[in-house]
Amino acid sequence: MAICLVTGGAGFIGSHLVELLLTKGHTVRVLDDFSTGKVENLANATGELSVIKGDICNKSTVNKASKSVDFIFHEAAVVSVSQSIKDPIKTTNININGSKNVLEAALENNAKKVIFASSAAVYGDTKPPLSEDLEGKPLSPYGKSKLEVELLLKQYHKSNGLKFVALRYFNVYGPRQSASSESGVIATFLDDFHKNKVPVVFGDGKQTRDFIYVRDVALANLRAMETSKADGEAINVATGKSIDLNQLVATLNTLYGKNIQPVYDGERVGDIKYSYADTKKAETLLGFSANTTLENGLKRTMKWRACF
Repeated sequence: MAICLVTGGAGFIGSHLVELLLTKGHTVRVLDDFSTGKVENLANATGELSVIKGDICNKSTVNKASKSVDFIFHEAAVVSVSQSIKDPIKTTNININGSKNVLEAALENNAKKVIFASSAAVYGDTKPPLSEDLEGKPLSPYGKSKLEVELLLKQYHKSNGLKFVALRYFNVYGPRQSASSESGVIATFLDDFHKNKVPVVFGDGKQTRDFIYVRDVALANLRAMETSKADGEAINVATGKSIDLNQLVATLNTLYGKNIQPVYDGERVGDIKYSYADTKKAETLLGFSANTTLENGLKRTMKWRACF
């Protein structure tokens, strides 16, 4: 069994990854500053787990957390597009400089591999299907920061032999996602439907997204750890299917047995119009395909949301 460090392990995606690693018998160390992560996200985690409260921008903290680890899953980041536009300096400091600390710690402590949480935001408003060989054209500081870390990983791989996989997450949803997160439209809509509030759609609602359930994302990370076939690669983590936001609202109305119509507001700066992934590379190199349908994922998330 391996010793794994998960940065941002108390966050939405990180906590699900922590749980999966523990169920597989691995020892897990979480590094989180709890700026957005929550202790309660790890309440159901059982196994060899330790939690370090600390910031990836602190080099000594990251190095200490990385001692004797086999694998590093780097999830910690500023994940808000709008926040990255409002404060690009903070985004650069955390997403790029903090990531440099993680990569340096991986080298210094002889970690076997870094699995990096990248994003579909690296593609920008490129016409889908989005395949990994397309040129990155990010629209926001957030997307640019993710692409920059991918380039850093390639440099560290070439110069120092650091093994890595960059997983380009598309639109992740599921339990523990904050309704206040502008990157989580499903969480926001579920909160609105739960409270009988009118959801707000930015733009005309015809923008498409490739939504993937969070447990499937955790599984993709596990596959990236277990296989060497994907080493040195950037890989889409998605379903390869898309739905527009108007259809999403209609689906939620059906599942909730309601008839709530959205209101429309102006498009947000940095948002892309159409998005869905080419998933062949994940299938070939990771042996991964998302097996949770949108309807089933929504039902599971609705069940979680109904608990509070």
